[in-house]
Amino acid sequence: RSVLAFTPAEEAIAGEDPLARVVDALRRRWNALLARSRVTAPDVDLKSARQLDPSLGVEWQTQDALAALAAGDLERATQVARRASRIAASEGVLQGEYLANLVLARVRRATGMAHYAIRILDALARVVPAIWKPWVELEQTLAGATSAGLRNDAPPLWGVELDAYRSLLAVKGDVPPVASPFVFGTSNEIPFGLRDPPTDPLCLASVVAIPGERPRRVLRAGLNALPDVERISASSRSRRLHEALSVLLLAGEGCPRLSFFRAVYGFHREDAGHDELLRGLIHRMRRAHEHIGVESDRDFIRARVRDPVAVPDPRCERTLEDRILTFLAGRGGRATAKEVAKEMQVPLRTVQRALGVLVDNGSCEGEANGRKTVYVVDDTTFSEPTIHRLRGKWSE
Repeated sequence: RSVLAFTPAEEAIAGEDPLARVVDALRRRWNALLARSRVTAPDVDLKSARQLDPSLGVEWQTQDALAALAAGDLERATQVARRASRIAASEGVLQGEYLANLVLARVRRATGMAHYAIRILDALARVVPAIWKPWVELEQTLAGATSAGLRNDAPPLWGVELDAYRSLLAVKGDVPPVASPFVFGTSNEIPFGLRDPPTDPLCLASVVAIPGERPRRVLRAGLNALPDVERISASSRSRRLHEALSVLLLAGEGCPRLSFFRAVYGFHREDAGHDELLRGLIHRMRRAHEHIGVESDRDFIRARVRDPVAVPDPRCERTLEDRILTFLAGRGGRATAKEVAKEMQVPLRTVQRALGVLVDNGSCEGEANGRKTVYVVDDTTFSEPTIHRLRGKWSE
């Protein structure tokens, strides 16, 4: 109950029997995890306690997964979280299933598989008791399924992620070191697998430039709090132009023309044809927007911002395949190609080709349903605690 309320359990568990000692050891390990302190090795006989109460074994495994995740060992965190989920399902430990699958969703998101996390969390949100809701909603927010679970009272176990997430929504203030590469453009990877539910699929993040402030990337949701910033609309036709403006704005005082060319086109400038290509791009940039001035000489290029402006950064776009997986996950993990195309407003043929790629690489499966094919995305480890299964437990 303390963990689910995001608070440490301070009172020791009384008793000298093996079960009481294990429970108190679990309490101490939870407190260490919540504080992001070092989780010590077990000093009790876990095996015997597991035989007395299987839920304790599940809880211990989830703690090990969280400790591995906090230490950056994603491979071990995944292995242990999957094991805990399978044990909880096979033992029929319902509360253990909630806990193990919450941790599994957290690990999946951190390893870049947010669609699996969303699928698990969506299923849990429909069945867990109220005491579990805050943790579920927090993980849904971090995975990009909702924006309703952002908290100010979460302990350090989530605090690092929440600080990073908030910095991705702000145009001013300190940026945690782990978020700095994305915010200032040296990396296109968002830390911790954090996601934002964007309203525009072509604009996951924009570069916001305000006179007198260092330009920085801001997730789409953060732009809603910037009424005085002129937003440039994302467009597939203007992808190269927006990418070039983003590179130049994030460069601050500018960058050498050779470096700029490589950053935008992905290869070195080598001949007169490339010089002509760069001159044409600079000309387009100068005409692109009245709030951005572009200065260039023989060796250097820079941008001068006259008024606050937000430029969509195409380098942060989510791929169509990723958007489809996220859509499927939020729909209970199942949909037809027509349903995907209609809801995402993408041509059916394009969706069908993308689904074919996802089936080939094992990201989803196609199941025949009469004359239709239903595409399914599911974490093979996750066993959904459905209402039907719960009724079976209650009837027993």
